[in-house]
Amino acid sequence: MTSVSAQSGPHIHSYLNLCHWNAQSICNKTTTCSDYVIDHHADIMFLTETWMGGDTDKVVIGELSPPGYTFINIPRPNDCHGGIGVLHRQSLKLQVYPSTFTAISFEYVIIVDTVNEINFVVTYRPYPSPVNKFTASQFLTEFDDFLLYVNGLSGKIILLGDYNIQVDNPCGPGVTHFLSSIDGVGLTSRSLDQRTGVATHLFLSRPEENLIKSCIVGPRLSDHNMVLCKLDIRRPEDQKEVISTRNISVEKFECDFQNALSSQDTINKSDDNVNTYISNLEFAITSTLDMYATATLRTRCSRVHQPWYYTEIHRGQERPPQVLRCTTSFTLSITNK
Repeated sequence: MTSVSAQSGPHIHSYLNLCHWNAQSICNKTTTCSDYVIDHHADIMFLTETWMGGDTDKVVIGELSPPGYTFINIPRPNDCHGGIGVLHRQSLKLQVYPSTFTAISFEYVIIVDTVNEINFVVTYRPYPSPVNKFTASQFLTEFDDFLLYVNGLSGKIILLGDYNIQVDNPCGPGVTHFLSSIDGVGLTSRSLDQRTGVATHLFLSRPEENLIKSCIVGPRLSDHNMVLCKLDIRRPEDQKEVISTRNISVEKFECDFQNALSSQDTINKSDDNVNTYISNLEFAITSTLDMYATATLRTRCSRVHQPWYYTEIHRGQERPPQVLRCTTSFTLSITNK
């Protein structure tokens, strides 16, 4: 007999998993993003180009958020494109910073981790086109002022996003200016996502804060790669499950349980109260269990699963590999015939 209850476990020092992805419309990629978050134990997922509206996308947000996670939606005003989203563990204390800086050639949001005192500055710069009429010089001028504004924030800083700047090409338009601006405020850059040799995703941080421990480029999903970074800050508390188990001698238990029920039936005849009957029944069960099988408690980490991931699927995945191979081989032979 097993019963399970949830509790929060102690802090264990490990790196915080931070992801960034330019989704180019998350509305048709909710399962892809949610599965990636679960499989890679991501604590925070920053999304650019979500292409989401406001409260009308509650269904999308519900599909996107695994159990134990919450989603912050910052849509682009008066436009169905662009937009920034933050999917994070509910145990993390994140909030949107009320910024006063106004940008035209790019969009951004500042997310503050109030516990670790870190400012996550998420930026997306649309590529200049005849439609938006943005220019590289306009962006560079605004970004210079923006860096000065961000550098004045209290706490640590991590800038991340898709800047559409070819920083891996020193001769590219605006590259020298861009890198000089970053260096001028004491930030270093990491070039991560490369499409046909062009670095498009950047992570900027102060070297002395030593926050970013490692970065890897994940699978290519849609038009951009997923990027996973490990930050040297404490992860949120892991959810724990306390499991209560009993080893029961069935024959003795059945005999004494029947006797306990018989004695309770005699008591209940003098009382027609349903609550009294239920209370006496619970007492009969627990007292008999405690007599032959004392409860043993053990704690384990609980893993986040999607709502559709039920017990039968989990058991099916635990089948021995040789059984799966035999099943596959048998199926293939039938198909060939």
